[in-house]
Amino acid sequence: MQVDYELLKMAAYCNAFEVRAAESYNDGYVNPPVYLSIGTEHIAATLYRYAEPFKLFAQHRCHSYFLCSNMDHESHKSLIRELCGLPTGCNNGMGGSASISNENMFGHSGLLGDQVPIAIGYAHASRKPTVCVLGDAAAEEDYVLGALGFAATHNVPILFICEDNNLSILTETKVRRSWKIANVTAAMKIRTMSVTGDQFISGSLIRKFFNSPFPTFINVSCRRGCWHAGVGPDVMYNDILVNYLHELTDKDYDYIINSVDDMWTSVERECDEIKRCNKRDN
Repeated sequence: MQVDYELLKMAAYCNAFEVRAAESYNDGYVNPPVYLSIGTEHIAATLYRYAEPFKLFAQHRCHSYFLCSNMDHESHKSLIRELCGLPTGCNNGMGGSASISNENMFGHSGLLGDQVPIAIGYAHASRKPTVCVLGDAAAEEDYVLGALGFAATHNVPILFICEDNNLSILTETKVRRSWKIANVTAAMKIRTMSVTGDQFISGSLIRKFFNSPFPTFINVSCRRGCWHAGVGPDVMYNDILVNYLHELTDKDYDYIINSVDDMWTSVERECDEIKRCNKRDN
């Protein structure tokens, strides 16, 4: 599969950010809980590479979406500060990993799947193309299914991206239900596509929605790199990026790693300075 080079750089950047976040978490800088997007960085990168301006309603595992929504290092440092609980974070250190937001992205409250009806309400009222990210477990909530039906009935201009890792924390889909969300959305007359776990989302799918924005559902099979909450390795992990990172030039790859490390190191120094000041004052 041919992957757009700029898209690949964005995905690699997100991956490097999350790997460094895990290291900072282990070193005691990042506050728990933390929800890393290792294994799904390519989804956010593809969306922002091919989409026109839009508002995003994401779920708790959304660092890569935040990063791709504004490829500016100062914005990214504000995310790092948020993860470290600093008042200079993007949400004043009060949101943490699960509830980050910026001018392009609405934060998640923590209630599983609540972003779906809220996103549909926003898209219905504004009539502007809107994107909502959810997981396969969120798709099982009653208010999510009802909201999907409303979106179909009222032809709401919304794109749903379901990151389907076949797990609700540790419980596989086959234990939870006998139906597939893609079959349900298709039955509702929502334009539905499925993407397998060894593929990037086709940019043409994203463009198709923005060229003709009506209810669209893309189910993306994926494997997380880390636990539901935390930095432990997921035994089911399959890193799609490994098959493509060799396509990056050494210069670009080194720049990505070094720039991400510089940002994290800078914020960690801020944390150390605050600790020193607090210790001195006490």
